[in-house]
Amino acid sequence: MENFPGMNIQESLEQSNQPEAVPESESISRRGFLQKGLKGLAYLAVASALGSRALGQGVEKDAKTEAIKSSELSEEEREQIINSVLGGKLAGEYRKAGFEILVPLKAGVSNKYLIHVGQIHTSPGGATQEGSSADDASKFQKNLIPLLEDTARIGGGVVFSEGIGRDEEEDKKIVLTLKQSLLDLSTQEISFDKLDVFGKVITLYSNCKDNPLVRNYIDVDLAKKVIEKFDAFLDAYKPKNNDEKSLIDALIGERQASPGLINYPGFDSAAAKLYMEGKVRLAPAESEEDNNKAIRMIDLREKILNAADHVKNGIIEHEISKFLDEKNNLMDKRASGTISEEEIKRLDDFTKHSSNIINQRVNEKFQKTPEFKKAEEMKGDFEVAAHEQREKTAIRLLKKYEDENGPLANYILVFGARHDFLDQLKKYNETIGAVDNGLGLISIKKTK
Repeated sequence: MENFPGMNIQESLEQSNQPEAVPESESISRRGFLQKGLKGLAYLAVASALGSRALGQGVEKDAKTEAIKSSELSEEEREQIINSVLGGKLAGEYRKAGFEILVPLKAGVSNKYLIHVGQIHTSPGGATQEGSSADDASKFQKNLIPLLEDTARIGGGVVFSEGIGRDEEEDKKIVLTLKQSLLDLSTQEISFDKLDVFGKVITLYSNCKDNPLVRNYIDVDLAKKVIEKFDAFLDAYKPKNNDEKSLIDALIGERQASPGLINYPGFDSAAAKLYMEGKVRLAPAESEEDNNKAIRMIDLREKILNAADHVKNGIIEHEISKFLDEKNNLMDKRASGTISEEEIKRLDDFTKHSSNIINQRVNEKFQKTPEFKKAEEMKGDFEVAAHEQREKTAIRLLKKYEDENGPLANYILVFGARHDFLDQLKKYNETIGAVDNGLGLISIKKTK
């Protein structure tokens, strides 16, 4: 069993013999966020796992990695499929960038593939997948841009993206207009007569700055330039009459109540950026219903894991104190010459294997607590909501898009790297009765 995130037992022992010196637990969490921006915009990004928190034998999805790698295909067969679908040049570029390309499932006679590009992404709250930092996620998305643009051509220019819940063409028009408005205002002299225009543009940006289309297409420094010009004018302007004073006071009040600007670390969606630049078409791979269920389950899991954190850290503190008392007692006996042979062996064991002994004691007690059992029991529900149902929905939406817009040669899907889609794709092939002519799966994931 893995150590539960929180106290480092070895460091605690080295720091002090006093239990009160044991450091507080630091909660390791990965939260999901419903992106909010333009009114009605259906951005539904959810972290696909909660990082490295684990209660039993680790995060459930990790266990499937070996199953994917142990494909029945020979290396030669895999390379033939990869070269025929991606092309040798693109495959080489992915590998050069540190990606691994796997073929967990061979396609039927149609030779049609779901190409899953496993992404690491950030949210406005700073959460990341795979335990990576926000800078790592930003770098990943930036490096993905040219690769994804080339990959999209294999799927007719369409990218199905995690976090997208509907067609975004109308919102794209708004964001394009917003950026142009900011560019225009950034070069214009501000005057009292222009306050209304400045105010409306700034309000729109402030309300939708968390939206991925806005974040990945409008430079925050551009928005800051316009906002700072607006704020400086409000501070310096001397109203000529009561009407002007009322308007200035109202605008200052609105600015003080508006959401603060956030300096995002950079790209967090290669797909959104390419879409805004007109280089790919963006298609939904999520439903709001499933996404909301996942968010609720993530919130519930967080509460349960926090409760388990608290209980286990209490047990750790108690067991460290108890262990040190036992060890000090044995050392006193050795100093006084009253220690037995059996106690000498025990003291030696305490000295050499302190962390292992405490870990074993802690885990034995912790696994008997209601908090541990509750956390274990909800694993299955979390897996269904955060992984299985969302994967199932993504596959359904691929087909729905094709039915409404015409056939695609392959499906390009950008989704969290902790998803593998293998089980759900197999079930889909069985459901449509096309096992022999079903969809295949190519998995592209960053490994270094």
